[in-house]
Amino acid sequence: MKNNFILLFTILFLSACSPQQRIARIAEKYNLKQFETVVYKDTIYIPEKVYILDTQIDTAGNFYKKTENYEIKGKIKDSIIYVKFTTAPDTVYIEKTVNIETIKVQTVEKNNGVAWWKIIVVCIAGGFVFVVYKYFTNKK
Repeated sequence: MKNNFILLFTILFLSACSPQQRIARIAEKYNLKQFETVVYKDTIYIPEKVYILDTQIDTAGNFYKKTENYEIKGKIKDSIIYVKFTTAPDTVYIEKTVNIETIKVQTVEKNNGVAWWKIIVVCIAGGFVFVVYKYFTNKK
């Protein structure tokens, strides 16, 4: 029975929350959360591409069309159409805003008195030492 009590007490004494959870609890309790907006910028370069297509047709002549994004050149010779399709190189700029949650850092005036949690920790540690001492002295 004593072994179970000591084991349980030791596990409870040594287990604690992670620092991240503690900071999250404090930020929630004192409303320290704030949001910042960060602008993410990226550039994508699209190189020039040339596609050549061949097909047959029964007409004669040349054709040409150009816009700001592409250029098509065609030639009909001996019932075959020769087509050259060229896309212009381009640079695409991506700009995206992202909201990030941060924690405000505030300084707190130090209290010269003893905090209540320190008294509880000292009592628990003293009780733990007392239980371990009694356990080992009664073993003889």
